[in-house]
Amino acid sequence: MTSKGNKFVNRILGVFFLLWAIDILDGALMINGFYFNYPNLALWTESFLFLYGPLIYFYTLYTLDESRNNKLKDLIHFLPFIVVFIVFLRIYHFNPLDFKLEILKEINSLNQPIESLPIYVLVYAHFFFYLFCSYRKVKQEIRNLKEFYSQPVLQWLRSLLTTVALVLILALASSFFQFLGLQLYFNISIFIILLIIGLLMGRLIFKTLEEKSPIYTALTDRKYSGSNLQDCEATQIKAKIIATLKNEELYLNPELTLKQLSEKLGVSSKKVSQVINERIGKSFFDLINTFRIEHAKRIFKENKDSKLTVLEVLYAVGFNSKSSFNTEFKKRTGLTPSEFQKIQS
Repeated sequence: MTSKGNKFVNRILGVFFLLWAIDILDGALMINGFYFNYPNLALWTESFLFLYGPLIYFYTLYTLDESRNNKLKDLIHFLPFIVVFIVFLRIYHFNPLDFKLEILKEINSLNQPIESLPIYVLVYAHFFFYLFCSYRKVKQEIRNLKEFYSQPVLQWLRSLLTTVALVLILALASSFFQFLGLQLYFNISIFIILLIIGLLMGRLIFKTLEEKSPIYTALTDRKYSGSNLQDCEATQIKAKIIATLKNEELYLNPELTLKQLSEKLGVSSKKVSQVINERIGKSFFDLINTFRIEHAKRIFKENKDSKLTVLEVLYAVGFNSKSSFNTEFKKRTGLTPSEFQKIQS
């Protein structure tokens, strides 16, 4: 998640969390009465609610397919945000100070007027729709990739979407408590939301640590601290891994697992995993995809004049998904498979 090619998707997620943080701060300032002294600063973040859904959706799309091009028509997803922003300018910001204070008193009261219910329904429906679309994309990718549990990106996406959905459900519950005037339950739900967001941010920070950083190395060392693997044995296992993958082309099997590779080598899965992590500096998944991409590059170079399609090549080298193939290929070459193929011809 920290590679050069992933900077764009990281920025999308960064904007998502930044807006979320601003929204939380805005809520805190509203509750403690700050905006009664500065009413002109209030209600600027309400339109953010219509950014969360599209941002999480595009984060999912670009994570699954890094080679996806930015399309002008994608901007239509941000139209509700623009409309709501303009509406709030009209109904609040362009009005006199006394009117703004009355609006703030109404918002700050626990008992919300029933007239505001359709707005809440629209906000949550909008966000849930984009979450549903994002989750459907991930599920589709999981169905295409039988080796899902060796796919850290898919695991991360599913975990992120599930956590965001949980936060959204709790936010819906807090709105429900607010309508009923249940102050205690409202406060508890807000506390749980903040706690979950904090945990999610902590996991995100850990997720973005580079594998070569001192922190990551320390964690890896701790993971294998009880291992009795000696340097000489590790060197031999590393050579066997590389030779077996290169000579027998096990990576062409789209369902290849760490256990299968270990059985082929006659070495325990734990030792093979440790050698791949510590001596080769990759995860099992990343190592296998490195061999697959190198094989794909050879196919493109050796078939310059043929009408071989990208789809045929990705299946030939062990991928089950075009989006994964495009992402892995671009991460290692800086080019999409189609671009690389054109250069060879």
